[in-house]
Amino acid sequence: MRSFTLTGEGIEARYSSDAGVLSVQGDDLPGTDREFSGQNLVISTSELGTILTGVLLESTRNRSEIRLSLLVPSGLRQLDEGEITGAAIVVTDRTDAMDSGPDPLQDFDVRQLSGTMQD
Repeated sequence: MRSFTLTGEGIEARYSSDAGVLSVQGDDLPGTDREFSGQNLVISTSELGTILTGVLLESTRNRSEIRLSLLVPSGLRQLDEGEITGAAIVVTDRTDAMDSGPDPLQDFDVRQLSGTMQD
């Protein structure tokens, strides 16, 4: 996977492995961080595909955080460029939170994405 562009449900995401930068735009996303690279971008692979994760908002007051994870295919089978689908998962994580807010330790907002990938 060299790069991809995905859009859907209030999110537009672009990634380039050359620059090592994931850029995300969306009016309804929390926080102000919209570009992730280096230590601020975690990339992992699994049987599901490639997962790129960055922290949108970290609350130092109550020790909760909101992360964005993008799940995309690991690559293309034969083409240099092709249509793909993916998922954006906005995770509100209260695992280390100090308040007695909602019961679940995590909440998930899953959004379907589609676009193109260059391999």
